Amino acid sequence: MTKTSLRAADPVVPDTLPPDAVGRTLSALEMSQVVVGVGAGLLLLHWSKGFFAPLLFGILVSYALRLPVNALERKRLPRALAAAIMLCTATALTASVAYSLRGDMLELVEQLPSAAGKIRSRVQGNPSTGASPLAKIGRAATELEKAATEVTGGTAPARAPPSQGNGLGFIKQFLLVQTTSAMTTLLQVASGLLIAFFLLTAGSAFRRKLTRLAGPSLARRRATIDMLNEIDTHIQRYLLVMIATNVLVGLATWGLLAVIGVERALLLGAIAGLFHIIPYAGSALAATAAAIVAMLQFSDLQQVGMVVGSVLGIAAVIGLGVNTWLQAYTLRMNSAVVIVAVLFFGWLWGAWGLFLAVPLLAVLKTVADRIPQWQVIAEFLAE
Repeated sequence: MTKTSLRAADPVVPDTLPPDAVGRTLSALEMSQVVVGVGAGLLLLHWSKGFFAPLLFGILVSYALRLPVNALERKRLPRALAAAIMLCTATALTASVAYSLRGDMLELVEQLPSAAGKIRSRVQGNPSTGASPLAKIGRAATELEKAATEVTGGTAPARAPPSQGNGLGFIKQFLLVQTTSAMTTLLQVASGLLIAFFLLTAGSAFRRKLTRLAGPSLARRRATIDMLNEIDTHIQRYLLVMIATNVLVGLATWGLLAVIGVERALLLGAIAGLFHIIPYAGSALAATAAAIVAMLQFSDLQQVGMVVGSVLGIAAVIGLGVNTWLQAYTLRMNSAVVIVAVLFFGWLWGAWGLFLAVPLLAVLKTVADRIPQWQVIAEFLAE
């Protein structure tokens, strides 16, 4: 077989690109088709979040547990049994940590009405100190509304009495929505764990199938194997960085709040480390929990602000700064692109998108590095 026929049978890594493949300007019709295709793809991804989120979560879990499962298999243990043991061990460890913190969590939940009462008194003010700034701003807005109505020739509306029913209904509706969302997330996590079990049981079967689907050419199969190996390396590095930074955030939050003298510092540290899996939104949830604990313990708003600022500062320095830099360094990607991707997938899929954005970006970069037509994407994602 000649060299020309070999190149024709193996178009994965061509020596040169056709002259019209680079620098060709798209026509208006082609550009409109690209825009419509991208919009339809985004709509499909948003609509199918309930399917892709557990699937990608299960793939990440299978990557995280694959090495210990392989080690158990080398000990002559059936692979299905090894996968079940590792998944049950990981679930039991997570449940044991949550169970050990249940006491502080239940006490905190029981004290939520007291925290709500303190927040309400802060907002409304008290006779000794007068109205709070928020109450003054609300009265000023009411007076401005009356003045604007009188200038236009209308009649100033009478001030309606505060309705507790509407506020209570809003809070109940919010709690109902959040509870439903939490139950849906738990079901998706369970589905992801089931997917991870079957992926771990299958072992390298999917890798062999993808290699065969690449074609009969040895060059194409070798390129596919190299791509899969690099994807494995990137995802393992991502998981290692994520675990290390989450543990560091939890320990730093626990230590700093303990030095300040905050009660339940261990619980807040665990919450900060656990919720930091979700970038940005997790830090906001940890800061909210810290604000509730500080409001119950301290009467000075400056101390409450110091506690909240400490939690957010640790999350910003370690989570946003160190974590983003480590991910960009280990994955060889631009840190600005990583942040933009996290925000984009967070808008697209919510908390799941914030969690899955970086590994998806790493897979995209690995694939783009090996497709000549995608070199623009690869160069854009590179550091």
